[in-house]
Amino acid sequence: MRKIFFLIIVALFFISCSKEETTPPTQNTTNPFAGTWQFTFSGDYTGSNEATIRQGYTFRLPIIFTKSDSTTLDSYINCTVSPDGILTGQTFFAGAQIGTIEGKLSGSSGNGTWETYVPTHGTWKATKK
Repeated sequence: MRKIFFLIIVALFFISCSKEETTPPTQNTTNPFAGTWQFTFSGDYTGSNEATIRQGYTFRLPIIFTKSDSTTLDSYINCTVSPDGILTGQTFFAGAQIGTIEGKLSGSSGNGTWETYVPTHGTWKATKK
């Protein structure tokens, strides 16, 4: 009886292991915007710096904004880019959100607008390096 039980268990083990499982093909989800970009801001404050857009469509841009009277804001911008190039983000100073940024990337360039709650505002442009 034990031998029969053992043979049944062994047979079930081999049957369950012999089935070939296939995984569906993975879709290529390469981010066309991934890479290093140069951002330049103009308007009430100006500034420029590079940021690296990651495969996950996000990036953080550290930047020092300068006003015409030489006032500076040591800031950073957290952004997300959608697969179709829509860029949205928030500007931070001393850990607090002070404004927003929006625009569009297309190919190896982009542009848009920014504004703060002060209010100050302007435009930005970007080029992929």
